[in-house]
Amino acid sequence: MVKEDFKETEFNSSIATLKRIDALITQIHMARTIHDNQLYSDLLYALYVEGSTKMTNEEKKKCQSFLDEVHTTYYDCKRKKTNTYTMCSLGGTQRQNKRIDDKIIYLRRIRPICEMFELFLMKCLDVHGMLIKDKKDTDETPDDW
Repeated sequence: MVKEDFKETEFNSSIATLKRIDALITQIHMARTIHDNQLYSDLLYALYVEGSTKMTNEEKKKCQSFLDEVHTTYYDCKRKKTNTYTMCSLGGTQRQNKRIDDKIIYLRRIRPICEMFELFLMKCLDVHGMLIKDKKDTDETPDDW
């Protein structure tokens, strides 16, 4: 393989990555808008996977802490929900109103974590030049443009 062929392949690969990231960002905005909570979380993880190739170890650790917090909170809420259901079945219909709804759990506990994770991811992607921007939006213009 000639050095120029390698540069062309590397360039095409970078463009493909930017397009995948851009498509994921669009899907994330749509999932957040229609309140598809599971899809929103899954897409954030996919965005992390795409962007992690250029992230520093510190950034990866921060992302992992967001992911761990989401999972811990989710399973903690599920455990509490199971305990609430058990109490409801033992306590009769008066306790039925104390059930914790999945959407309420998500909106109050998990979604804020996901939103902070999204902001952090977007900042990392921007810092590492992994967002598609118009030429006029960039502060610096490379000499070869």
